[in-house]
Amino acid sequence: RYIQTESGDIGNYLKDFYDNRWTSENPNASGPRTFNRDEEYWRNQRNTYFLHRTDYIRLKNLNFGYTLPLSWTERAGMRSVKIYVNGFNLATYSPDLKDFDPESNSDDGQSYPLQKVINGGLSITF
Repeated sequence: RYIQTESGDIGNYLKDFYDNRWTSENPNASGPRTFNRDEEYWRNQRNTYFLHRTDYIRLKNLNFGYTLPLSWTERAGMRSVKIYVNGFNLATYSPDLKDFDPESNSDDGQSYPLQKVINGGLSITF
């Protein structure tokens, strides 16, 4: 995936880009110098620096549930008690695409980040 963020006058640079940018104090940097949007000649011509692999692995959904033993619940006057926890989008590992969701269609960073959701609950039957 070819990714370029809108940075400069319009927005901030990603931390990874900022930390690895070329400066006169850091002439051996792995990245180019900072720039303002597409005003540089090399920004309008695609190059491999902005080309990223989108390989990833994601823990998309995880559910845990436990029903308390009947001997415990009968003493309290209940037929059943179930405790549960579930999570959605809990973890994503992408070695080359750290600042973007690999499933997103946005190549410029102008989309909301993926939301992590964790729920818990208790189901009681009398």
